[in-house]
Amino acid sequence: MRKKKPIKAVEMVRRIRDAHFPENKTLESFDWEFNAQVIDRVQIEELATGDFLRRAENLLVVGQSGIGKSHLLEGIGRRACDSGYVDSRPRCRRHVCRCRDSGGVDGKGEHRQGTVR
Repeated sequence: MRKKKPIKAVEMVRRIRDAHFPENKTLESFDWEFNAQVIDRVQIEELATGDFLRRAENLLVVGQSGIGKSHLLEGIGRRACDSGYVDSRPRCRRHVCRCRDSGGVDGKGEHRQGTVR
């Protein structure tokens, strides 16, 4: 995600629309009690500040199915859009698909060596 100058409400709405978030998930709507043993709320709230973006660091979240990864990532992404960042997940999805299509990841979620172009 890239940082832009201060944004207006119209620009924020455009960023969120252009991010193509699959649902309307926010960190405020996340059920923190559901997986309190697995999900560290303090860490997620820290990620939502966008400091990792300012440091140009990547974020990769892995875990079992159904623990709330997609909800949390969308919430973090929405907060980033609110702060003036552009969501680059669509570009990342293309790279993951290329890796999968080239034999990088099989249908069982296991990684095999492949090339991302």
